[in-house]
Amino acid sequence: ENGAVQCEECSGNYLTGLCTGNPNFDSGKFHNHCTECPDFGVCIGDYRSAHCHSCGDHYFAGNSGFPCQNCGGKGDKSSPKTLPPPDPSVWDGQVEGATLSAEEVAEVKQAQALMELLMGGMG
Repeated sequence: ENGAVQCEECSGNYLTGLCTGNPNFDSGKFHNHCTECPDFGVCIGDYRSAHCHSCGDHYFAGNSGFPCQNCGGKGDKSSPKTLPPPDPSVWDGQVEGATLSAEEVAEVKQAQALMELLMGGMG
């Protein structure tokens, strides 16, 4: 939802793992990218994981808001640490004036249809 790079036309498929060099499609349910870490953030896996505002580490918060296993703090989401803005030289994921060709749009739609077919068979 708050990722550094987003597709306005996607129908719920996410390309994850780019930051680890292992890209793959994901429904987003079992994936979480910490948007509170600098630059593009950090993959933290399970959507129930959270960023601890007490120690800065990531931990399993669950759906009930378990305390951080690293420092014992609750990592209160209402009091995040203020991070400095990224260096101006950091790429923001936008390419000014960039557009997809008709062939590229067709390829994206074909990939989305294939992922929908594959993901539909898993439910």
